[in-house]
Amino acid sequence: MVQVAPGKHHYGGWYHFVGGLQKTGDFPKIEAAPGFKFFLCRVHAPHLDALNGFNLVEVGFEAETVPWVINEPEPR
Repeated sequence: MVQVAPGKHHYGGWYHFVGGLQKTGDFPKIEAAPGFKFFLCRVHAPHLDALNGFNLVEVGFEAETVPWVINEPEPR
């Protein structure tokens, strides 16, 4: 998470799933909704040790300018 403006943050993350893709390589980001993008790529990010030895695909996401709505001090 990175603060991009007061009350607005940029989030990103990834998930792994066991499987494969018919095409290999990294794929371009897809904007699913305004300010929300996801993408598939070769595994770059850390994964659980329990997944060692499996074919993995990484699904990454980015969410831009997400409003800060919880009742806690906003990190900077």
